[in-house]
Amino acid sequence: MDRSPAFDFCLPQLLSWLCFMVEGGRLDSFFLAPPCTTFSPAAYPPLRSYKVPRGFRPKERRTHLGTTLALRSLSLMLIAARTRVTGLLETPRRSKMAWLREWIYFLEARVADETWLASCNFGSIHQKEFRRLGCNIEMPRLNFPCTRDHTHVKIEGQYTKPSATYTDDLAWMFASEIARCVNIKIRMQQAEDVDVIGLESIVSNDIAEHLPWSTLQEWRWKKKEVHINIKETCF
Repeated sequence: MDRSPAFDFCLPQLLSWLCFMVEGGRLDSFFLAPPCTTFSPAAYPPLRSYKVPRGFRPKERRTHLGTTLALRSLSLMLIAARTRVTGLLETPRRSKMAWLREWIYFLEARVADETWLASCNFGSIHQKEFRRLGCNIEMPRLNFPCTRDHTHVKIEGQYTKPSATYTDDLAWMFASEIARCVNIKIRMQQAEDVDVIGLESIVSNDIAEHLPWSTLQEWRWKKKEVHINIKETCF
């Protein structure tokens, strides 16, 4: 959004495009971190509470924006969970976002898993803790509570904004875990591929070629040397 208005997550067209990318297998993974200012327990005056995470005045501009971004992120997570795409949604550990009934649904329905980590395990001078909701990824591998064997610099003043950024080690850990999950998915897809060379039916082809046809819909078949009829026969 800072770079181009076309990437404003509030635009329905952008959400539709992202859903299309995930469902169509054009995205193998994504990482979401919607703004959490209105969900913060430090927000003053508070716009929400843990008992009322949707906000005291849901239609108030800032509250509505925060809720919209959170729910659209959760919508994308739901699609990812159903399409074997690796998805991660991040918010501060004490963010009221995790008290939304939609977030809780993911955990109760076992659609996704939740864990948290402290960035001080990865070279940060702060104990900044992040909560994550994840699907199609081994969340226990992302669980790193503070080991309590070191000191921290308090997050306040000039440290507030920088504390939310990743250290290189933390970014590398996330990238490595996501890459590992994507590689597993690719290997699974390769194992499921059907060898269709030589399986076409000459009789079926001859009959089909002499029948009257009209084009109703048209799209590009993504894989080479895979006959769609073979795929249809497999299911």
